[in-house]
Amino acid sequence: MVKGLRISLFPAERPLHEAVAAARDAGFSALEVVVAGEGELSLTAGEEVFRFAGDSVREAGLEVAVVASDLWWDRPLSAADAAVRQSAGELAMALLDRARWLGARVLAVMPGVVSHFQRPARRVRPYADALAASSEGLSQLVMEAEDRGVLLAVENAPNGMLLSPLEMREFIDRLHSPWVAACLDVNEAGRIGLPEDWIEALSGRIAALRFSGRTADGGVPGDGSGAGSGVVNRSAVAAALAGTGYDGPVIASAWRDPAEACRELDLLMEAAGDGVEDGS
Repeated sequence: MVKGLRISLFPAERPLHEAVAAARDAGFSALEVVVAGEGELSLTAGEEVFRFAGDSVREAGLEVAVVASDLWWDRPLSAADAAVRQSAGELAMALLDRARWLGARVLAVMPGVVSHFQRPARRVRPYADALAASSEGLSQLVMEAEDRGVLLAVENAPNGMLLSPLEMREFIDRLHSPWVAACLDVNEAGRIGLPEDWIEALSGRIAALRFSGRTADGGVPGDGSGAGSGVVNRSAVAAALAGTGYDGPVIASAWRDPAEACRELDLLMEAAGDGVEDGS
């Protein structure tokens, strides 16, 4: 496994080369780059900018493992409005291009929105309709992803969709393509179930793992872990990772202190029996 850091954890005004150096110095060897609507690495920046950024990351001894974007919330593939769905497809194409230019293997794709995490009680679109639209939208992107050599990795997000590991597995398998996989947020899975179930059910389909919160030693009374807590039972997750042979990127996506995030991932990887990699 390779330890990665979500680059958006740094202040937006911080130049990319400084963020890359900070990630490397903290012990990371990979990055998740978030493409925004504006800024240094945004939809308004072109091929030259992204290729230069990718080269700079590699020159610093790191790799761009994952490309992601929060713009999916405003342009979901599941939208009822055809114009919004078209805009979502255009967003996906733009992100696939930028992933290729950066040299990333994985594009994290939020498949749609049934409910928004800021307004969870308000339904955006009926579940069945959202799932059908999302599946259709992704199916139209498979050949584009293959042409660019970039995996479409479906995210489990607080979007009211794909609420069990079996449902997520079926959603991915229904697309019948090796270019569709999962980007699994382990802590998000822990808010609605047991992360180890998700890891085992999605075995062979996970392109990237995210940790958006802390882990705890399993079996310790009062450690805060357990279904619904969002706190990961480190021993159980490590056993699942070891059992499924996962060896892809492991991304810290929600820590303020990169050094603390690196230590957290070290504990997990050591428990899984994986050698600790760093960027030094």
